[in-house]
Amino acid sequence: MPASEQIPRIRIDPDGLDFETLRKEAIGKVQDLSGDLWTDYNLHDPGVTILEQLCYGLTDLSYRSGFTVPDYLTGAKGTIDYQQQALYSPEEILPSAAVTGIDYQKILYDAIPEIDYVWLEPSATEENALANGLYTVFVKLDDELIQSRADPPKQDESLSELSGKLERINIASEYVRSLLDQLGHQLDTDHENLKRGRDFAADIDLPLPASEQLADQTGDILHQLDASLSSVDDIWSKIGSIWSVLMDSSLSTDLSARLNEVLFKLDAVFHYAKLNDALKNILAAIESNPDDWIANGGELLEKLVIPLSRFGSVLSRLDKILAGIGDGLFSEINTPDQSAGELDEKAVIQRIRSVFAAHRNLCEDIHRVEVIHTVPYFLAGEIEIQPAHNSAKIYAEIFLQCAHYISSGIQIDRYESILSQTGNYEQVFSGPLTRHGFISDRCFEGAEEILSVVDLISLISQIDGVSKVHDLYLIDQENKKYTSISYDSSRYVFPDLCFPKSGKPKQLLRLVLPQDVSRKNHDGKATGFTPYENAQDEALLEETRLELKKLIFAYHAFRNNRPSFAHLIPLPKGERRVSPDYYSIQNHFPAVYGINRYGIPQSESPDVKAKAKQLKAYLFPYEQLMADYLQHLQEMPRLFSLDSGLQQSYFSQFLDDRNIPGIESLYADGNHHSRTALSKILARYDRFTERRNRVLDTVLAMYGEQYPQRSLQEFDCYRRPDQAKWVIENKINYLKCIREITRDRAKGFNYLKPVLHANHGALEENLAGAHKRISILLGLQSFDRIALITDVLAERNSRLIPDHILSESVQFLPEKMEERAIPVVFEEEKFAQIAIPAKLPSFGYGVFKDGVEIKNFRLISTREYTAVCLKSGQNTRLWPLSRKRNRDDAVRYAHEFCRAITQLNIACESFHMIEHVLLRPRGQDVATAIPGTEDFFDFRISVIFPSWTARFANTTFRKFAEETVIKNLPAHILPEFYWLDFVPMQDLEQRYKTWLFCLQQANLDHHQDNFKQLNRASERIISFLLKNRGETDCECWL
Repeated sequence: MPASEQIPRIRIDPDGLDFETLRKEAIGKVQDLSGDLWTDYNLHDPGVTILEQLCYGLTDLSYRSGFTVPDYLTGAKGTIDYQQQALYSPEEILPSAAVTGIDYQKILYDAIPEIDYVWLEPSATEENALANGLYTVFVKLDDELIQSRADPPKQDESLSELSGKLERINIASEYVRSLLDQLGHQLDTDHENLKRGRDFAADIDLPLPASEQLADQTGDILHQLDASLSSVDDIWSKIGSIWSVLMDSSLSTDLSARLNEVLFKLDAVFHYAKLNDALKNILAAIESNPDDWIANGGELLEKLVIPLSRFGSVLSRLDKILAGIGDGLFSEINTPDQSAGELDEKAVIQRIRSVFAAHRNLCEDIHRVEVIHTVPYFLAGEIEIQPAHNSAKIYAEIFLQCAHYISSGIQIDRYESILSQTGNYEQVFSGPLTRHGFISDRCFEGAEEILSVVDLISLISQIDGVSKVHDLYLIDQENKKYTSISYDSSRYVFPDLCFPKSGKPKQLLRLVLPQDVSRKNHDGKATGFTPYENAQDEALLEETRLELKKLIFAYHAFRNNRPSFAHLIPLPKGERRVSPDYYSIQNHFPAVYGINRYGIPQSESPDVKAKAKQLKAYLFPYEQLMADYLQHLQEMPRLFSLDSGLQQSYFSQFLDDRNIPGIESLYADGNHHSRTALSKILARYDRFTERRNRVLDTVLAMYGEQYPQRSLQEFDCYRRPDQAKWVIENKINYLKCIREITRDRAKGFNYLKPVLHANHGALEENLAGAHKRISILLGLQSFDRIALITDVLAERNSRLIPDHILSESVQFLPEKMEERAIPVVFEEEKFAQIAIPAKLPSFGYGVFKDGVEIKNFRLISTREYTAVCLKSGQNTRLWPLSRKRNRDDAVRYAHEFCRAITQLNIACESFHMIEHVLLRPRGQDVATAIPGTEDFFDFRISVIFPSWTARFANTTFRKFAEETVIKNLPAHILPEFYWLDFVPMQDLEQRYKTWLFCLQQANLDHHQDNFKQLNRASERIISFLLKNRGETDCECWL
């Protein structure tokens, strides 16, 4: 029996806290506790009545605890903020970056429509290969698509005017679509509720017949909304197809007039005032009263029926007109001649390099790109077709499928069809996400070197309209017949199926009806080639060319279209059902108790009134607990969210007269003080840090991740006053980046885009996935960007100088005065956040490292001033910092100095990762070898840390950081670690900055001069790394 893929839910209480079970258990507990004193447990007993009311209140809480998870996560606007809850759709969280060569092939084929087939081979097997991790990309291009794009565009003068009209109409269309979507979402929920019938009708005080009528009405409008949205999508799809054709062809006067007429009508229909007003009125009613607007919304919906019907009718007519315009455009396009001019291959090759650079893994790169050559073949033979089918359409379908099978055999399937077949998100979204459709690994696995005509016969037999394949073979340009063809991978020559044109062989494929089937010779061999010579055959070829252009256009449009996963994979939707408003159980007590909303009659004695208040006060603690439980349910989305401003994990609800009748008169200190006291009592038992960490750990566990908080806390030098908050912030950052740091954990940076960020600049994020993951795991502040580390001080005219050099210019206090030094006591209110000054002096390493601890500061008081000094572990003397007039100023200065140094330390904590394979020689200098680099480029990476911060100076932390790097890098990559002082780091960063620029330029423009500059920049980094290599043991491959 196969194992279940899900863990079954265990219900602690199988009875679901039903009333009878609760009452029975409660009576049993009471009997155990007070059976000797209380023996009357009949229904009329007040104690039993109180017990029953409490049980009834608990059943209500139990019911509210049984909703689905989406219901609890639904916010006030009726939607779920998935990003804030760290929840992601399947297409966001399941795909990975490229891992195998097939993954790269799928990415390239999906991203570049001009590619007909592509495969990668490791360059390490080639002669003069410099390093492992390099690939040679072999690509077969789609000649027709490339040539059509290489031809000069024939744009009509009115094209810009049409573009402006389309932009204006698109804005109006998107506005109407948003209104329709909002209304559709609301009506979906209300329609489902109305179908529940009697229960929902009672909730909104609506008679049952009216509820049923309203359900039918909302159902009809939903159907109209779906049809209208579908029509809008169809229209824009056709406009997109027409526009793509117009970019490469001229527009006739007739078609131009028809298109302008359609655009004029579209502009009018999307500005249809009655429809827009009706939609806005309904949405305004929903916003003002979201819970029960539907009870009074029938009249508003009535006003929508006619405008919506007219809107859909006009869209349907315009859709048909656009279809006709599209057919007219196809008949006017001239097919580009494949032999006309050379193909524009350079642009495609550069796109291949760009796509690879954006998706490459660490220590991998492209060595070269080879465009393979093709040998033309033509399809010939005889195929019997069914009389009722269009011959040209069948001919075009046969040619296109056979040509695709011969050239690549790669099939792109629509995600909706694959998901409907498998229903398995993990299988569909395994590997990299291909945006234009699903590509199976089987398309690239086990490619056959010999293709037989038998394969084509099997393919053709499945085409609709084909009855039988009588004869089929391939011929080349010399009219030589083939029943099989081979792929010469050694010379990278591949066959290509061509459609016959003038000057080509005329022995072609024949499509015949059953009565026209030709006879074969008695020896079973096919008769000689029969040329197409009469006008009927030429007309068939011309018609086939037109049909073929339509199929090719549709195929290219499909390859360029990106499906919307929002409609393909609908995310869970919840219903906001949890209300925090507590309704007191005292309202359910018999009136004789005097504690419900009617209270005690004024005629009753003070003694009776006092007893009622005593009972009300007695029930208050139980009701407060139940009210707090409701508030917990209400705040559950926030507790499990990535809200960094959350400061509590227990929540309370203040009960006033609206919740419990007459309760405010029992608050001795008034409402405000009671509310404050309640919050303080709850905070006393709220272990927020522990509970918040447990919640975040649970969310991390959903993704199979954990955060090393104990190790970070052990090495914390900067956030000890709020260490727990710091760990929570790191976990929240980790969850916010969970998609990237899991999907891209082996991915490198894109060297075609800028990498370095200014400390206050904004650039698109561009760093290796492992770099980001390691930064968060080490608790680094700049986890989402790479900046020059030394610029933190250099931009403030500061730098670090060795203590023994700096001490020569420092005037130390007399040793006798140092003996009177007293430590500074930490005062939290003086340790506030401050801005780092724009200008700073130079620091010694000791001051910079030890200045993060307030306990290292000393005060020396005299009659004239109080000196602030620092006790550094690297110096025997106290390091003088400043002199203040009085002690308070000195204490404040010590705290401000400590805070500023702490912020500088945090800002300096970052690292660089340099992939050695990117330092390899390029261009004509590839034969140049640098001594000591025999295995330098093979899957190696240099990780450079600053050594001067308080935490990074700790040798134990360095070991922890190196272990973290090793654990989070791919197993086949060997890291080399460098811990550099300020001056060597500044030297390396200047070389690194120059190298990044040269790397980008050389890969954008493959000019020999650019390669020479890149090689010089690479040599400078290599020489620095080799010179500063440590002699300590490094982690090696096993």
